[in-house]
Amino acid sequence: MKLINSILMLLLSLFIAHQSRAIVFTSTAGGDWNLGTTWDQTGCAASCTEGVDFPGAGDDIVIKNDVSVIVNIASAKCKDVILGSSSATNSGDGTLQFNAGAILASTGDLSGYRPLQLTSTTDITTGGSISVAHTDASSASDVNIDDGGTTIERTHDMFSALSLDDGIAGGTFDIEATNSGLSSTGVIADFRVTRDGAVAGTHAVATGTVDNPTVKRTGVALGNLSGSRKIGTTDKNSSLFPVVLISFTAELVDNTHVALVWLTASEVNNDYFTIERSTNGLSFKEIAQIRGAGKSNRELKYESFDESPIEGISYYRLKQYDFDGAEEIFNMVAVRFEKNLDGSCILRVFPNPCIGQCTINLSECEHNVNADIKVEMLDALGNLVYSRIPYREFDGSFQFSVDSSNNLKPGVYIVRGTSKSESYTNKVIVK
Repeated sequence: MKLINSILMLLLSLFIAHQSRAIVFTSTAGGDWNLGTTWDQTGCAASCTEGVDFPGAGDDIVIKNDVSVIVNIASAKCKDVILGSSSATNSGDGTLQFNAGAILASTGDLSGYRPLQLTSTTDITTGGSISVAHTDASSASDVNIDDGGTTIERTHDMFSALSLDDGIAGGTFDIEATNSGLSSTGVIADFRVTRDGAVAGTHAVATGTVDNPTVKRTGVALGNLSGSRKIGTTDKNSSLFPVVLISFTAELVDNTHVALVWLTASEVNNDYFTIERSTNGLSFKEIAQIRGAGKSNRELKYESFDESPIEGISYYRLKQYDFDGAEEIFNMVAVRFEKNLDGSCILRVFPNPCIGQCTINLSECEHNVNADIKVEMLDALGNLVYSRIPYREFDGSFQFSVDSSNNLKPGVYIVRGTSKSESYTNKVIVK
C-alpha cells in the first residue's frame, strides 16, 4: 500500500460469507478512485457517479497487476478488494495509493470482518509501503503482559501482521483493530491490543460490543509499527474466549486402545466436548462426547478412550461446544496402530478407567485359537482377586464383564489371559 502524505487508513477485511453482489469494478489503467476512466466501466472523466462510474458501497474491486489506483476522496467505499490478478499479462501487484485525508471503507459480513486501521498523526517524511496479513485462529493463550501497570492476561491467537517496505520513514500512528465472532461474554473495557507479546503506544478505550470490538492504540512510533497485533483482555475470568486449551494428546496404549487427554486452563460457557476420528484428516466421525465444566478458572484434565482403533494412521480432533451452540475446533493429532504381526489375539479392557463395570474382550485372533484360556485379575500387590475360564467363539474371541460383585475395589489391576500357547496382559484402573 503506497503512502503519499500524512494520513493513511488501511483496511484489511477477510470475508467468510458473502451476500448478493452489486458491480465488480476492474482497473487495468489506474488513476483516481472517483473517475470512470480509472475503471473498465464507463469513460467518465469528471463529475462521475458513485456506484455507476466508480465503486460504491457493496461493490467489489479488482486492481490488475502493476496498476495503481489513487484513493483521493475521504468517503471511498467498496466491499471486496483484490490486488493483482494472475490473468493479467503483466506481473507484480496491484496498488491502492492514499492521498492526504483519504479514507477507504471496505464492508463485509461481520461474521468474518477483520479490519486493521492505521492513521498517521504526524507527517511521514519519506513515502513507502505498508502491508498487512491476517491469520485466523479459534484458540487463545494465557499471557502476562504489562500495559502501564495493568496486566493483559489472555490474548486471542488470531493476529494481523504489519510489515514496512520501500524506505518509509517518519510518522506516528494510531492503530485500530476490529474483530468479530467472539464470545458474547466479557467486558468491552477490558479489551486491549498487543504487539509481539508486548505493547506499543498508549491504550485507548475499546468501542463496539464484546463479540465485535474495536480496540485502539495511539502514538505508535514508526519503529513499533511492524509486528503482529492480537486482541487481548485484562480479565481472563470474564473472558471473551470461551475455552483456553493447554494441550490435547493421543497415545496408543499397550497396542490395544488410544488414550486421548486434554487440559484446559479456563472455561466459560462450556457445554461439552466431542472427540472425532478420521482416516484421512479431512472427513471426521464423532466417537465420544464428554461433558464440560461450564465455567472454570482452574486447570482441568479430561480423558477419553478409543477402544477400537483403526489399523494404520488415525487422526483425532477435539471440538468444544458452548451452551448457545457455538463451537470451536482445535488442532488434530495423529496415532499409528498396527495389529499384532504374529497373528495373536488382542486383549482389551474397557472402559479404562472403568466405573462400576469393566468389559474384558479378546478379539482379532487370526489363528482361530480355541484352547481353553484362563483369565485372571491381580491387584497391585499381585493378589488374585478374580479368575475365570470363558467360553471362546469359533474365531477364538470372547467377551464378558466384571463388577464390584467380583471383589473389585478401586485401584489398579493386571488382567492376564493364559493358555498352553498364549499369554496376554493388560492394565485397568477401577474407580
